[in-house]
Amino acid sequence: MASPERLRHNLAAIHIEGLAFSIMVGVGESYLPAFVLTRGMGPLVAALVATLPILLGSLIQLLSPTLLAKIGSYRKFVIFTAALQAHITHKPYLEALGLEQPTPMKAGELWRALIEQVGWEHLSWVDTIELILNQGCLAERLKKVAGDHPDLRQLRQVYQQLAHSLASGKPFVA
Repeated sequence: MASPERLRHNLAAIHIEGLAFSIMVGVGESYLPAFVLTRGMGPLVAALVATLPILLGSLIQLLSPTLLAKIGSYRKFVIFTAALQAHITHKPYLEALGLEQPTPMKAGELWRALIEQVGWEHLSWVDTIELILNQGCLAERLKKVAGDHPDLRQLRQVYQQLAHSLASGKPFVA
């Protein structure tokens, strides 16, 4: 049986992964297609922007067992696939979002480019987006505050801070 520290670490990783997945799906299926439509690119491009990443991800999953066998280590495999996901390299996808020079970029860089295209001045949620771009998503901010190896007391303290932020209607800041 795993030690309590290992279990806490695994539970924290599960929460972080769940948050990241929720953000990824929410953004990919809701916000980016709507953004494409507001750019006047039509429903076909919006449908491709919404479905192409999911389709490509599914196809890549079919290759995962072969890739894992070639890499030979679960840890190296996870690091490799996370690095692939962190960079957006599909040129037609970036072009569909209206980027003038669609070169591979990180997701945060893509958000910054998209917001600069639209303009900051009329957005009511600018502070929230700047917080995410500068300090990371909620999972990253929670991890920064909790540290790499938090004990149960530290986790409680961090989540109490999060609850206070939510109750006061303010974002959680690292």
